[in-house]
Amino acid sequence: MGRERRLFKNFLIYMVGNFASKVLGFILLPVYTIYLSQSELGYYDLIITTIQIVISIVTLQSIDGLYRNLLDARDESIIRQNITNAFFLITRNVLLFVMVSTGFFVLKPIPHAWLIILVSISQIYWNLWQQTVRGLKRNYDFAMGGLIFTVIMLVGNLLLLKFFHMKVAGVLISSIASAVIVILYLEIRVGIFRYIRLNDLDKKLQKSIITYSMPLLPTAINWWLLSFANRYVINLTMGSEANGLFAVASRFAAILVMVNNIFYLAWQESAITEYNADDRNRFYSQMFDAYMRVQFCVILLLLPITPFAFNLIIDAKFSEAWQYIPFLYIGTVFSAFSVFYGTGYLSSRETMGAFTTTLIGSIINLVLMFLLIPIWGLQAVGFSSMVSLIVLWLIRIVQTRKYFHIRINVGVLLSFILCVTVYTLVFFLNIPYVNVGLLVFAMIVTFFMNRRFIQKVIINLQQKINFKSGSE
Repeated sequence: MGRERRLFKNFLIYMVGNFASKVLGFILLPVYTIYLSQSELGYYDLIITTIQIVISIVTLQSIDGLYRNLLDARDESIIRQNITNAFFLITRNVLLFVMVSTGFFVLKPIPHAWLIILVSISQIYWNLWQQTVRGLKRNYDFAMGGLIFTVIMLVGNLLLLKFFHMKVAGVLISSIASAVIVILYLEIRVGIFRYIRLNDLDKKLQKSIITYSMPLLPTAINWWLLSFANRYVINLTMGSEANGLFAVASRFAAILVMVNNIFYLAWQESAITEYNADDRNRFYSQMFDAYMRVQFCVILLLLPITPFAFNLIIDAKFSEAWQYIPFLYIGTVFSAFSVFYGTGYLSSRETMGAFTTTLIGSIINLVLMFLLIPIWGLQAVGFSSMVSLIVLWLIRIVQTRKYFHIRINVGVLLSFILCVTVYTLVFFLNIPYVNVGLLVFAMIVTFFMNRRFIQKVIINLQQKINFKSGSE
């Protein structure tokens, strides 16, 4: 199978498993805005933000190291050794986390403390099982795990919020149940525990995993500072109600994040396996050009659609949140570009560059937020994030040239930037008939800019249909 077709196939598989789970936050948004107050939604968003950084610290990013090793592993004994040592390494850290967090919450009680601990633990092992399955190239099971997570989370939220009125506790319990059930499903399907054996414990291998993964930890922390620390800044400077408004705006940007994450799962595997290919630069350039076109076209489609969708699904008490969405959309695109280039650090196993570039972006983000929030309020948060992500991408373009050289179609890039700028300015006017016109124009641009990609998809589908017809 050609590498482009393999990438496209993996993208489709990951899309099945991740589309529902990634879009889940958006699906549940109307439910959250109805049954949770601005303050409650802001607190829940703060919890989820905190858990994300907890997972990185507790695991030492060793799940990424395990995934990378499993991609290269060919022998059953090597696979077993990697899974065993990663599991015990993470389990030791989880036990330390439970002791430390228990002591902290005893000294400083907060609402739902025990549920927060359980969510953290369940998310850690859910991530471990999912990435192990992915590293074993059991992509179908990985995708099904995502679907199961979505269904349980959706049903659990509806039951516990609507009928049992459990508020934030109900959302956290649903998250725990979803993670546990997916772990059980993957264990039944793949049997990960059969790879875990005490005889395979190897301190040297554990050190190797940590050596690869540790540089990713400060990167993950910096990425958290760059992308999620704004919740804490908002909470500190404007309160949890403002955080609730920003959480709603962020859920709209999550649509684009969803597409990015699905592509990245497929791209990461292809980028690593093709890193040593002779025509690596041409392949990477082709993939980035297609990725860039899709990203900007999605923004052009989303900007005119968003006002209609927002008024349709969001409760009136969150009506102010719509104005904070455009900068989050744009920032998400440049975040995707940065992550695309970031595969160079993983492929070359030189992960320190990811740390330094993300650190610069984090500093710019924090400085801009504290400077602009007194002047611009909540709008400054999205703007600061957008600017810092653009700078991060530009730095990575220069720094990753020692790994690969991606040729960027500057004319296409500048054309898209101009269109997005105009669409953003018009967005704030919020004139319905103008938005309809912009949507029609965006559809034309999307077809024109992606016509070759669309043509390839149609040809591939026709070939599959003809193949099936001929074999019957």
